[in-house]
Amino acid sequence: MHIFLQIRDEIKKLKQKIDFKKLLESLKSLNDKITLDRNNNKNTRGGGVLIAVRKGVPYTSKKTPNTSLETAAIQLADNGPAIVGAYNPPYNYFKVSELSKILAISNKTILAGDLNAKNTVWNCNSNETNGITLEKYLNSSGTSINFPNEPTHTPLNGTNPTTIDIFLAKNIQNYTRARTLNDLNSDHSPVCMETTYDGLEDVSRRITSFKNTDWTKFRSDINRAIKINSNIGTREKLNSEITKFTSILVEMSKKHSKEVDPTFRLQIPDDITQLMKERNKIRKIYQRTGASEDKNLMTKHNEEIKNRLEIHKRKFWNNKLKKLNTKDNSLWKMAKSLKKNRNELPPLQLVNGDEAVTDKEKAEALVSHFQSIHQDLFSISTPEQDRIDTEVEAMLKTESPPDNDYLDSMRTNPHEIFKIVKRLKIGKAFGEDNVQNIVLKNLPRKAIIQLNHIVNAIFKLNYFPVKFKSAVIIPIPKSGKNKMKISSYRPISLLSSTAKVVEKIIQIRLNKIIVKHRLDKPTQMGFKKNHSTTLQLARIINVILIEFNKDKTTAMKCVSMESTSQN
Repeated sequence: MHIFLQIRDEIKKLKQKIDFKKLLESLKSLNDKITLDRNNNKNTRGGGVLIAVRKGVPYTSKKTPNTSLETAAIQLADNGPAIVGAYNPPYNYFKVSELSKILAISNKTILAGDLNAKNTVWNCNSNETNGITLEKYLNSSGTSINFPNEPTHTPLNGTNPTTIDIFLAKNIQNYTRARTLNDLNSDHSPVCMETTYDGLEDVSRRITSFKNTDWTKFRSDINRAIKINSNIGTREKLNSEITKFTSILVEMSKKHSKEVDPTFRLQIPDDITQLMKERNKIRKIYQRTGASEDKNLMTKHNEEIKNRLEIHKRKFWNNKLKKLNTKDNSLWKMAKSLKKNRNELPPLQLVNGDEAVTDKEKAEALVSHFQSIHQDLFSISTPEQDRIDTEVEAMLKTESPPDNDYLDSMRTNPHEIFKIVKRLKIGKAFGEDNVQNIVLKNLPRKAIIQLNHIVNAIFKLNYFPVKFKSAVIIPIPKSGKNKMKISSYRPISLLSSTAKVVEKIIQIRLNKIIVKHRLDKPTQMGFKKNHSTTLQLARIINVILIEFNKDKTTAMKCVSMESTSQN
């Protein structure tokens, strides 16, 4: 663990020299921004291959042939190349046939790694067996080699630096010359090569921060923008008023907030940054001279950097922990972030055997799947059910206003809406309109009054607006299921925060109707206050235990809902 933390600290110092430049600045950003494909060496300490893929690059893991080299591979989508990470352990002598097998896994292939193959063709001081084998393969296959001008390996034993970390490219055009990055404290320097790829997806994510919002000015601007309209007599007018209301909230949210990068970054002080630059210069000098005094000076700088970073990190986290408290939920947010596991959506296996790799393909596949499982599984046709269906269908079609007694019992008022809004929890997920709970909690009275007219119009017109039915659908993996199968996901819907306020008002009235007409059933457990399906299971267990104590056997008949999303 200590070694991994040290490596993480070194990776953070990479400036902007590779594509995932800022993605490795901390363990948290590493987890959020990339996915990993690996091949662990299970036999000895060291070795192993890991491919870090920037989020937004659609790919599938690819099986590599069985050879004496340690390899891991991915296949980029949209006719992209296969990327192979390879490591050849010292004193292992590979064959031309093994290289041919590895490079043949795709029509276009890039192999990158430490092959421990020395040859004067790629700036090594001598020709060794693996280097000669690799040169023979290159001359016979048409595969090209890409290596940097500077050494990639500076042995700690003082022997000559050499170039053993290289790229092999088969049927790849438009790539840059490999270059060595001297920013890390390791005997192996990172090597960078850039090539073109058109399948990159935009996954940039920004969050809206209200940390420095002037809420007094926010409410003042809302008051100026909103016009109260109680004359909402048609469904079209209702939808229009909801659109106006939402647009004002979205506009003011953008005006009085700031978009920030959600990635946590530990800022490195200028004095440590300067020390790193000096260390990198000394490292380059040592690679050229191999002098022991240069090596000792580089080691001294590395120790100084390590100690200063440790002190800086300790000070930073001590200050951060001191500020945590339960009143602003910062303590619980920190605990949640430490426990949270990222659910990366892998390539999905479809029923016809194909794979959905890109975000668009995954979305379309999930839409089809969720539509197929949300069907009426049972056709209940009884006189009572037919009568209910007929009455409900007729009521939904009519636009005539209900009687006054009904309206009086259903109407809301600004005070009720204000109470509901004030109970909303900040930080809850919001719908596609991007209106957050913190915005609703800071609405002025004028906006609450207009929302009151909108809700009363819903009751008056017997109509729930289309705007409030739209939701963002998030696929959630079912526990213990294979995440690569599309049937292993269930949907959750994120409704508009304003729609949730309206739903709470309707729920209060529905509960009153249920109590008044004695519609409540003791077997109803879901969507009922202080009840849940867990309680129903507890009741079943209780029945079984009672009969067990009477020396009786309890039989239970269950209906399996095979295709339901909750399965």
